[in-house]
Amino acid sequence: MNFAQIVFPVPIDRAFTYRIPQELSNTLKLGARVMVPFGTTSKIGYCVGFLESSTFPKIKDIESVIDAEPLLTEDMLKLCQWMADYYFCSLGQALECALPASVRKITTDKKSTRKIKTDPFYEEVVRSEALELTAHQKEAYDKIIKNTDKTNVFLLHGVTGSGKTEIYLQAMARMRSVGKQTIVLVPEIALTPQTVRRFRERFGDEVAVLHSHLTAKQRLIQWQKIKDGQATVVIGARSAIFAPFKNLGLVIIDEEHETSFKNISNPFYHARETAIERARLENAIVILGSATPSLESYYKSIHGIYQRLVLPERIDHRPMPAVEVVDMLQSGDSRHSNPVLSRKLEVGIRDEILKGNQVILFLNRRGFITLIKCSRCGHIIKCQRCQVSLAYHKQFNKAVCHYCNEKSELPSVCPACGHQGIKQFGIGTEKVEESLHEFWNNLIVDASANKSQLTIGRMDSDSMKKKGLYKDALHSFFTGETDIMVGTQMIAKGLDFPNVTLVGIVSADT
Repeated sequence: MNFAQIVFPVPIDRAFTYRIPQELSNTLKLGARVMVPFGTTSKIGYCVGFLESSTFPKIKDIESVIDAEPLLTEDMLKLCQWMADYYFCSLGQALECALPASVRKITTDKKSTRKIKTDPFYEEVVRSEALELTAHQKEAYDKIIKNTDKTNVFLLHGVTGSGKTEIYLQAMARMRSVGKQTIVLVPEIALTPQTVRRFRERFGDEVAVLHSHLTAKQRLIQWQKIKDGQATVVIGARSAIFAPFKNLGLVIIDEEHETSFKNISNPFYHARETAIERARLENAIVILGSATPSLESYYKSIHGIYQRLVLPERIDHRPMPAVEVVDMLQSGDSRHSNPVLSRKLEVGIRDEILKGNQVILFLNRRGFITLIKCSRCGHIIKCQRCQVSLAYHKQFNKAVCHYCNEKSELPSVCPACGHQGIKQFGIGTEKVEESLHEFWNNLIVDASANKSQLTIGRMDSDSMKKKGLYKDALHSFFTGETDIMVGTQMIAKGLDFPNVTLVGIVSADT
């Protein structure tokens, strides 16, 4: 072929034609990156096709080929083309999305071409054996493995504690036994350490990790491990769906209903739909696991587009947890000195902590106060750029916009009417944490209980800004160093802590 079609990671939905010089004719392959003249400069593009001839009168030559071996397979090129068509982005943007930035840099930076062998996630674990499946688990597992239905997508609809993870593990082991690989997607990065450890106990060093909280070096190490065939299992958030496996057999999407599987920047792909398309292209199986399936997946399962597998009971017929709704207006809690927590919840916290158990408190609002309002005219203090209400963060002593993260001083007078009666409403995770300390300090604790100090952890996007903090927080809670964990959605996505005996949902109506 004399000409190559090149696309760029820019919002231009077309390929550009370049001439292939004679000295590069045997080195350029489909999916490889090239350096080409573009306007008045040179730019990196992706080769997505070849032509024998072209009608353009003037065609520039390709300057150099960056990748001797393409980073993208033909199946990945097809997947990215589907993404471009389905999500209305350019093919170049989709291709850029499929390759981590650290991988793109390593092959263009000559100083970084050395191969790194250290695995930052290596740790000694006690290997575990497969558990005996219940009748419902065995029925679901057999249908997945035999795959006699017309669809390759299974909705594993199982109540909490019904053993979905063991089905995942045994299905992965089956794929591994026939030389195939597995991608496991989890909705929250905070879930990854616990999931990785559990899967390492079953599959050892064949487990790799991919998510955005890795450093560039860590991500590169894991990507190379996958591409070199040293891993048979990849665990990660939505971007792990682009893991460079060559023989994919299974994709598992745990908590498939979670909205965090949607990418919020261009290309605006959904990892679940992208996973299903990749599985179709590579003849793999998809398992969508959830106790509360998304409306789309449930609809498709009852209409035969997906095959629905039901796990109606918990393991060993364990009962579901008792749930009690406390109306704080009716119970007199509104007159209580600490209106953040109900008396019922306070008593429960006290009893469980003194027994040596742990507690989780969930609130989907970060900060200290969620609404700042004038008591006279009702004016709500909003971000000047985003027009969303500001929240007060005691940690910074600032009013913060949760949309653009702009911080400003807390106003002393109403900017609309000049009244000094600025009131604060609503509660966030910071206020819950402070209320817990106040409650415990005011509590008369039996000296024999030896629990004068309460250790509280907080997990939200404010306290978990640095890489690795979420892993440290979860480890501290898992080992029992932390008594109570207060958090937002980070702690509400399938984490497993055996010593937790009470969960409080604060301000449940929000």
